Amino acid sequence: MKEFKLGDKAIDYIKYSLAGGDALSQYLLKLPLEAGQVTTYLPSTTTELQRHKFEVGGIINSMDAKKKLVSLIYSFLNIDTNRVAIFETLAQMGDKHLYASNVQFFTRHQSEVYCFVTSSNCTQEKIITAIKFAKSYPFIGILTSALNIESEIIAGGEIPDSFFEKLIKSVQYILVGAYDDETILLWSK
Repeated sequence: MKEFKLGDKAIDYIKYSLAGGDALSQYLLKLPLEAGQVTTYLPSTTTELQRHKFEVGGIINSMDAKKKLVSLIYSFLNIDTNRVAIFETLAQMGDKHLYASNVQFFTRHQSEVYCFVTSSNCTQEKIITAIKFAKSYPFIGILTSALNIESEIIAGGEIPDSFFEKLIKSVQYILVGAYDDETILLWSK
């Protein structure tokens, strides 16, 4: 796989994807996304036309893409002790699989569920489990630092709205599923 830098069309796709997401996505839309850079990892034979058809799949082996995603998240989390990966999910409080899933999660207003992996408990297996659990379409996640997420979670696993304001100030990467969710677009500051 090769890293490709993408331009304004990728920013537009990210904005479109975030517009349909939960509260985290809505807060991310407040960032100056145009000031960032977007990359993706695709086969080196991918044409420019294929690279800009973000909703169309069939150009990458999704297993290779998942391995790359896990590797990127694992590397990010292991650089510093205070890093976290957070993913939007389709789960809701009361879902049977939520407590049986063995993923760390928090909620917003008891309706939105987010799973996360921190640098303090990071293993590739935990990242894989969190990614599988984070079934939103498209996949939306962030990699951020300078947060002690466990101290922000209040009784019942709830996160106050003020947490999201803090969260977007330290976002380093936004992950958005692309190419029919076979891989991601990676926005960075």
